Amino acid sequence: MDPARWVVFEDAPAGLAAARAAGVTTVALATTHRAEELLADVVGKHLSAVSALVTDGGVEITAAE
Repeated sequence: MDPARWVVFEDAPAGLAAARAAGVTTVALATTHRAEELLADVVGKHLSAVSALVTDGGVEITAAE
């Protein structure tokens, strides 16, 4: 399996760090930590603020402001 094709949804800095170390795309959910504390490819306030679209080129992830 190719980690570059995976996406991890996480709310903790340690979980995000582990996912990045594995080469996985990261989506941070600022539910238990402030957004400024979360280093991720995409940061959303909560899961319902995040959208994922599967395309031929992969998955496009966005978060509402």
